[in-house]
Amino acid sequence: MILLLLQPVTLHAGELRATEKGEIVVVTGTRSQHGSWDSPIPTDSIPIEDARKMGKQTLADVLAEQPGVEVVPAIRGQTIRLQGLDSKYVLILIDGQRVTGKVGESFDLESIALDQIERVEIVRGAVSSLYGSDGIGGVVNVILRRPRKSSQDLRLRWGTDKETALGGQVSFVGDTNDHTFNASISKLEPWRRTSSPATHFSGTQLSEISSQHNWDIASDWALKARLGYQSNTIEGTDVSAAGAIWDRKNLTSRLSLQLSPEKRFDNGSILKLDSQFQQYDDIYRTVARLQKSENTKEVTREKLQEHTLTYQHELTSQHLLTWGLTHIQEYLASDRLKSDHVQRQRTSLFGQDEWSLGSNWTLVPGFRLDDDSQFGDHASGKFALRYALTENTILRPSYGEGYRAPAFKELYLRFENLSVGYDVIGYEGLQPETSKSYQFAVDHRFNPHHSVSANLFQNDISNLIQATQLAEQGEGVIHYTYGNVAEARTRGADISWRWSETSVDTMVSYQYLDARDRSTDQALEARSRDTVALQINRLSLTDDWRLHFSSRWMGPQYYYTNGDARKTPRAHVASAGTLYDWNPTWSSGLTIENLTNSWEDRILQVRPRSYILTLNWNHQLERKD
Repeated sequence: MILLLLQPVTLHAGELRATEKGEIVVVTGTRSQHGSWDSPIPTDSIPIEDARKMGKQTLADVLAEQPGVEVVPAIRGQTIRLQGLDSKYVLILIDGQRVTGKVGESFDLESIALDQIERVEIVRGAVSSLYGSDGIGGVVNVILRRPRKSSQDLRLRWGTDKETALGGQVSFVGDTNDHTFNASISKLEPWRRTSSPATHFSGTQLSEISSQHNWDIASDWALKARLGYQSNTIEGTDVSAAGAIWDRKNLTSRLSLQLSPEKRFDNGSILKLDSQFQQYDDIYRTVARLQKSENTKEVTREKLQEHTLTYQHELTSQHLLTWGLTHIQEYLASDRLKSDHVQRQRTSLFGQDEWSLGSNWTLVPGFRLDDDSQFGDHASGKFALRYALTENTILRPSYGEGYRAPAFKELYLRFENLSVGYDVIGYEGLQPETSKSYQFAVDHRFNPHHSVSANLFQNDISNLIQATQLAEQGEGVIHYTYGNVAEARTRGADISWRWSETSVDTMVSYQYLDARDRSTDQALEARSRDTVALQINRLSLTDDWRLHFSSRWMGPQYYYTNGDARKTPRAHVASAGTLYDWNPTWSSGLTIENLTNSWEDRILQVRPRSYILTLNWNHQLERKD
């Protein structure tokens, strides 16, 4: 897993201040620290510690239970959808920096384990003015833990489908430095829901090791460094329309290195540099069972270098300016390219002004100018407003522009899926996709424990890139390519109610979604108009014993067969579990996933009812001051 750091080294002090006020610190919406109630950009913050103890293993497990978030099956693994927009429009960050290793322009959420995560922040709507290309539908920022105590952790997990996982962490905290070492390994067998030999979800064997180091070099200088390596083996079986059986194996590895020096000035300004290098290798093999000579091997290597220099300056206590410069270099080598490799670079200038006018108004205008070596200049803007209507009611309207440069795979690669009988050929004439995003959020607190929020949204996308079938066909293989052939619009509303106190933390949410292809005026496939979710994160029966429960009901979804529109049936999935603290060091949990054993071939491809047992050991020494 790629593990990179963007937040200032004083983030923990900010968390302490926010905790004293009863708020959660968020940073993703503006690149600066705010209490969740005070942030000009609505940001969901999801703490991970309890989820980890409950047996949640990957980022997909956590996001699948969040309101307004869809986790959907992909070619390999699980991907995300926000406000009806597919995974390729959602930017995945780890501590503020993008990650490599997409398959079919979808990032596998199962490749990010929870072992080292402190929390996950979600911002909906276009964020290209802050983070550049791909931030059309929103951003998911994975924020890693920094230790405040010397400690040792050990986590074990057993589940059905021969699922096993073992992970550990050791942290050392000194007066001016801290060091953390992580290692984990997990395995899950492939599984199927029908008599067909085809697997609905691939088996995985994931191993990971990383180290993270933080030094307070002087009172005004700090440095972070991180090195991470991940290896993943993905196996499954496909069956073609003609009945041929294909076994596939995918070997991937990811190496990451990050350095983040930071300088603090006496006037409160902060200058920081975040540099990262990532290399992602992908070896994909397929073999026909009855004819071993019919096999494929595809080798791909991606490299990414990203350097971001950010300067934050407080003009006054109510006025913060943020300026930044980013340089990204992308490289792709593959035996599926016409040439040996392709590469491009992007240089970006961005700026943001956070200006509080009294105690009720906060204005946040921002812009970004990207200069892409392949697609030229592109400007993105945003404007956000926070208005405190009363002490307990806030309004947060915003407008943002997004864009997405075509990926190398859409431009150049030829992907063959002979087991299903098609291939996809890249098209070099593609142009960037652009979007306009409108959000209007209302939050109201009845008291410190009860709150309700609503968000109205609309996203308009132009130059939509879609796969289109070529007229030429041969040997039973259907050929596709890409083109800027459509426009799309998603709009709707997210409404949620939350009750949170010491003994209970629960949320009820509803999403209405109208997602349409504006070129054909047809509803987009595989999206429910209505979704209702109930999530009980914590229900304490005693000081040591608590329960958790989640349930999601999804309305019918459209799909198209030979041009005819059809609907899937309604679907429902639920899980429940318990967690018990035996003493301050040991805890264990039992979770039942997919309680109702639900299944639907098109929209609810989830594992059969499964049982997961976890055991957690944590030993902490002195707390860092």
